[in-house]
Amino acid sequence: MNRRKVWPMRARIGLLVALIGVVLSWQALWAAPTAARHAALLDTEQVLRAQRVAYRNEQTALLITLRARAAARDQRDSATLHTDSLTPEQPAMRLDTHARMALLATLAAETPGLVLLSLTSATTPTTTDQAALQRHRVAIEVEGGFFALLAYLEALEALPWVLTWEHVDIAVSDAGPPRMQLSLSTLESSQDSVHV
Repeated sequence: MNRRKVWPMRARIGLLVALIGVVLSWQALWAAPTAARHAALLDTEQVLRAQRVAYRNEQTALLITLRARAAARDQRDSATLHTDSLTPEQPAMRLDTHARMALLATLAAETPGLVLLSLTSATTPTTTDQAALQRHRVAIEVEGGFFALLAYLEALEALPWVLTWEHVDIAVSDAGPPRMQLSLSTLESSQDSVHV
């Protein structure tokens, strides 16, 4: 016959107290800090969401501003292209390609909060009935906050020659400030110096 061993009451109470102690220790050592870490992660997630929303709002505001400026610039450019000569307010200016690129780099360097990442140029021949022209394309990539990008665009628009805005791309990431890639072009005479 099998006899089951019966534990005395004192041993059973001792075992019950030990189990309660283990459960309370687990809560104190593991569950409470885990809950605190979970709350901290939720707070961090909310901060990141708020930053993401702020970056998206900043990007949207910049895109709206760029589109409005591009529309105004297109209207001004189309009016300028239909005139045969420069207006008295717009004096002739002769710059070679290197001087123009240096000016674009200087504008970026002088804009607070803006970092020039790249500046490249290419020239392609274009022929018309009246003269041989070259389309001078410039690709600019800069990085900075909303107001720095806006200030750089304003500086570009204030240049004394007509720029055609071909492409503007703004990339916003959670890791850093917005990046903007610009593709601009001008029409130039085929000589080394350019009359704009």
